[in-house]
Amino acid sequence: MTRPHSTVTPNTWAFLRDAMIAPTGFREYDARWKYPEGINLPGITALGLGLGTQMHARGIDPVIAVGNDYRDYSLSIKNALMLGLMQAGIAVRDIGPCLSPMAYFAQFHLDAPAVAMVTASHNPNGWTGVKMGFERPLTHGPDEMAELKGIVLNGEGKARAGGTYEFVDGVREAYLDDLVGDFKMTRNSRWSVPPAMAPRRPLRPSCSNVWASRWSRATTGLIIPSRITTRTPKRWRCCTT
Repeated sequence: MTRPHSTVTPNTWAFLRDAMIAPTGFREYDARWKYPEGINLPGITALGLGLGTQMHARGIDPVIAVGNDYRDYSLSIKNALMLGLMQAGIAVRDIGPCLSPMAYFAQFHLDAPAVAMVTASHNPNGWTGVKMGFERPLTHGPDEMAELKGIVLNGEGKARAGGTYEFVDGVREAYLDDLVGDFKMTRNSRWSVPPAMAPRRPLRPSCSNVWASRWSRATTGLIIPSRITTRTPKRWRCCTT
């Protein structure tokens, strides 16, 4: 793997062929760029190759669950990322479009030691990025991100044989069942937070209400299944995207 260009030049021949990655996109807990101003598709592939190389270097079983958010260009980003992962000899389990918590859940559901979620979290359209992790249920922290940055930007990604692709259906249904299967709300629950902060009506179980776990400590009578709360990683910064 050659070193990616640190300057991204859209609308050029090289942009269509060579990996281009702005180094500033590597952050403490994830990677995030404006697209295509900060990274191109070959750059995303280089990121996947680097992530797969990092898995091998750390002795991680080469299997990864991969998902993408609902931005209309995220599928292209994910495909480029998966190409790099497969070049690194990683068995990719594609779970399709999802929320970030569903991707983390897929690690357990599919018994995959690693996860990569294509998302720019709360950033607006025009941004992309990847949240990733090896140590279930934790995501990458500063040390892991610094290591990954060095592998990618120094061109240290190594191609290996054995990369495979599989689309895994049914993860969404399994996630919803796990999330709301034994969700309970008592009739006389009372909020112990200021009224202005409390929802106007009780939270109802739905895919969008992963916020429920945030309120579990601030309420009486709201019971969240223990198998959900015990999986909350220390490094999760937001559970909605």
